[in-house]
Amino acid sequence: AQAWWQTYEERQREHVYLQNLLVDVTEFERRLSLAIGQEKNAEASTHSLVAALQSGEPLIVDSIRAWMTPPRSIFWYADPRLVMGTANSLHQTGDLKILRSEATRQAVSGYANDIEGEWIEFGRWVDEDVRALMVFEQTGSRVVERYPLYRDRASSAARSAQFINAMRDDPELRAILITVETARRNRIFYLEQMREVTQKLRQVI
Repeated sequence: AQAWWQTYEERQREHVYLQNLLVDVTEFERRLSLAIGQEKNAEASTHSLVAALQSGEPLIVDSIRAWMTPPRSIFWYADPRLVMGTANSLHQTGDLKILRSEATRQAVSGYANDIEGEWIEFGRWVDEDVRALMVFEQTGSRVVERYPLYRDRASSAARSAQFINAMRDDPELRAILITVETARRNRIFYLEQMREVTQKLRQVI
């Protein structure tokens, strides 16, 4: 009777774990898809700005302001936040063994490590973007004497538009934009990698 009860309890815990795991991965997949969309929108702004600079035509301030306004700003980066509670719990408690499906056990077993590795790389390219923004602000503030100091979105975008107009022929601006484009491509890559492994786990739950 005791063995039967233990088996029953394990089946109940397994059911709860799988339900919670499905909720977690579905939510994380949603966050990742949203983040990828945001990054691609900001990528389009960067491409538009680069094309405008390369055209040699006068820059339209309203267009620059639109390209510099979050969440389409060229310096915008997504922040999807991890949803790893159930997967981590299965590892930390040793309850991974109560999952009867071998495919699910194997998927969960590698999932946390895969996500951790991709998340670290994603964060590294966020840091690269932040450094590029700092260089942009420092360089721009040297060439523009008067600019908005407020941190609301409208003032921030207006300040960035002034900086870009003043820096349009400065090689420093081109270098910053190259850094931003490289960082964004890498962030999109790692977000897509995380979404792919999350989708694979969802499919075997």
